[in-house]
Amino acid sequence: MRSRLPRVPAAIRGRLRARLALGALVVLASFTPPISLLPLNAPVAAQLTEPYTCLGDERISFAPPEPLAGEELLVAATSARQHRAVWLSGGEHATQVREYQGQLGWVWTWTVVPKVAGPLRLRFFVDSTTLCAEGLVMVGAAAHGQEAAEQRAERPARDAGK
Repeated sequence: MRSRLPRVPAAIRGRLRARLALGALVVLASFTPPISLLPLNAPVAAQLTEPYTCLGDERISFAPPEPLAGEELLVAATSARQHRAVWLSGGEHATQVREYQGQLGWVWTWTVVPKVAGPLRLRFFVDSTTLCAEGLVMVGAAAHGQEAAEQRAERPARDAGK
């Protein structure tokens, strides 16, 4: 004769299943070797990825277009595609301001304070090492620097006349 067990409510059955599953995990974990017994120098296959390239539409622009030494210069690089690991290289330290979507696609902006007058060449890199664009801007002499130089030149002439 078959014994008849009382019917277990659904809520209790769910809890019992969860406890059984947890118990099975504990038993399984007890048979896993400790980390110290696993090989330390197990080979890992390197995955080759496609080289990260420029689209060819990358551009650099400057604001103001005729900067002066000692004054802040805004540098913007644009591309239709969002690039990763972008940076700006040049003779001066560039501080990245932001990255956003603009009219020409993606825009990255930096500020630079040129120290000396003359040509300033800046290069836009993507994926840290791929050169995509290059820009050259002529930096003018600082207005306050010219005035100071003129005053210094006048001083010896005035002192000689005394």
